[in-house]
Amino acid sequence: MKSNDHLAYRTSLNHPIHISSPDSVNAHINDELRLIAMDQFEWPKLRGRNFTNKEYTVIDAATVGKLNVKSIQFNHGTTGLTGKLVDDKYFFTDSVLNYSAPLELMFESFKELGMRPVCVRSYSSDYCGSWSHLFKLVEAGTGSVEKDREMYHPFSGLEAANIDCLADLLAFSYKFAWDAEKQEWTYIADPHAQTLRIRKPWMAYLCQTEFGAVPNSTADDRKLIRFLLQSQLSEFTKEQQQALEPFISSPVELDDLIRMGERQSVLNALYDAYRSPRLLKAGEDVRDTDPLFSFQRRMYGMTDENGK
Repeated sequence: MKSNDHLAYRTSLNHPIHISSPDSVNAHINDELRLIAMDQFEWPKLRGRNFTNKEYTVIDAATVGKLNVKSIQFNHGTTGLTGKLVDDKYFFTDSVLNYSAPLELMFESFKELGMRPVCVRSYSSDYCGSWSHLFKLVEAGTGSVEKDREMYHPFSGLEAANIDCLADLLAFSYKFAWDAEKQEWTYIADPHAQTLRIRKPWMAYLCQTEFGAVPNSTADDRKLIRFLLQSQLSEFTKEQQQALEPFISSPVELDDLIRMGERQSVLNALYDAYRSPRLLKAGEDVRDTDPLFSFQRRMYGMTDENGK
């Protein structure tokens, strides 16, 4: 299910692609693949396993400065996505490189350049995303700037995050949250908060598939409101009851409440898994160890192609 209907990949949510599925999270936290930089309109979205399983053809390999760069091609039907794999850990599609900073500049030290990164808020203030064309480098000490009628905002806490180049900022952009008061992207130092940021794209997908899409949840909400209004009619005046008549005229049966409760119990279980205090750790398979990423396996007894 790799389309913009898949909430983990929905471009309007600014979720970095390399944390949008369990296998991608595995590759990321185990430092097998730090970054997947794709244009938000490129499909299908690549996943960590496409790289760890080496599902690509190396067209060319070269050394660019200090970087080991492979030109690779994926063969998904007739799409044939192409791009550059740097040091076997950072991937940029050719489409991204057509309108972003030069590849060498992506790995230059901010400190050595005397520069600092700034980023557009784009579609969402929750994640700044990992689309390189939304980032620019400006002179160190510069705050928010306007370029081409777009406002670009700075990052605080880069040193605490141990980030000193644009490629790593793209890879770990989810570690920064928007601070509306300061008008900047602020580093999230708390490990549990970082874990929640990594879980969130998959949580969105699981809510979509296990609990129900928005029309379903909205229908449940309206039934619950109708039931509560009906149970409290004596608290309303006659005029208020008449005004509310369209909302309370249809009965809510016990079967409706039972089905709503069953769906809500799934959401509660998802929320508990999402909020689990367990941290993601390098060297593990999150599909076995993490409460959220293993949710469907635990619920349905699912196994992979290796029987795990």
